[in-house]
Amino acid sequence: MHDIPLGSTSVFPFLMVDALDHITGKTGLTPTVKISKNGAAGASPVGAVAEIDATNMPGWYKLTPDPADTGTLGALLLHASAAGADPVDQEWQVVAYNPGDAAGLGLTRLDAAMSSRAATGAAMTLTGGERTSIAAAVEAALLNEGDGSAVQQALVDKINATDTNLAGLTLSAIAQAVRDVAIAGAAANSLGALVSSIYARLGAPAGASMSADIALLLVDLLLVKAKTDQLTYTKTGEVDANAQSMNDAPILGNGTPGNLWRG
Repeated sequence: MHDIPLGSTSVFPFLMVDALDHITGKTGLTPTVKISKNGAAGASPVGAVAEIDATNMPGWYKLTPDPADTGTLGALLLHASAAGADPVDQEWQVVAYNPGDAAGLGLTRLDAAMSSRAATGAAMTLTGGERTSIAAAVEAALLNEGDGSAVQQALVDKINATDTNLAGLTLSAIAQAVRDVAIAGAAANSLGALVSSIYARLGAPAGASMSADIALLLVDLLLVKAKTDQLTYTKTGEVDANAQSMNDAPILGNGTPGNLWRG
């Protein structure tokens, strides 16, 4: 199956062979040809059917189609028959482009001169409407709208900035814009507001930083743990102890009813 452009008048060649040996090309025929356009019922073509060359190309015939024969997009079927020859069936696909057009396939929307292409290395300048469209697309596709996050909004604001030249839209500039808005904490759910809330609850660090305070606290906790690890609990909730004195006096007795502890 081959693609042919809509309205093509290029010939459709087909071979008819002898019905006895199914090999030898049959000459001198007047084939009856029917075509079907995009699944429609078969009908005689408007174009002419003729033998190509009985001497040098025996058995080959052609349909030279009228534009009406190829004026419907989709499958184009051909059925040819003649007395003494095997019937022939062929198929083509009528398409909206031109496979024979090496320059642009007959596509009208291609700019052959590429006049709209920016020069290599040139900065792209967008109109206000284009910047707004980009910002809206980024916000809708990449950001979670409605969460009140000023950090997320910073990227959109940078793209939709007053400056029409995107040369300044670098990763560094975007990161700085995000950081500035995050620390400012303008929105209730922003990173800046969250950091401020945590800081207010924890208070200012006593040392050089909060991490330094935590490190000192960890040292103290390890010292306490070292002591408490020495305690034993024979009975749950009660500490085992070996007391030697009471009120600065030696402990006497053994705790029995007749020999109570005393000191």
